[in-house]
Amino acid sequence: MFFIFSVLQINDPDSYIWIIIYLIPSLLSLITIFNYKITFLKFMSCIYLFFAIYIYINNNETKIMYLFSEKFNESLGLLLCSLWIFLLSLFQKLSYE
Repeated sequence: MFFIFSVLQINDPDSYIWIIIYLIPSLLSLITIFNYKITFLKFMSCIYLFFAIYIYINNNETKIMYLFSEKFNESLGLLLCSLWIFLLSLFQKLSYE
């Protein structure tokens, strides 16, 4: 899912940033599928959550894209990444117990 999100960011003006942001959770998912232990998943989740809140609070854009403003869509995407990376840490913990 996050790989598809990263491909959809190609036409964005700051595409290189958002492609990397969405590729990180997809690569972390791939790594956890192969049962490699990653120790910094909760830390990464907190970083994504911090930036999601930061973008949401500093949303001074009034331009509406489809349903929401671009900054709201960006913060929602970061929130989804944060939640998924946190779930990956829980899945990883369950697989090692």
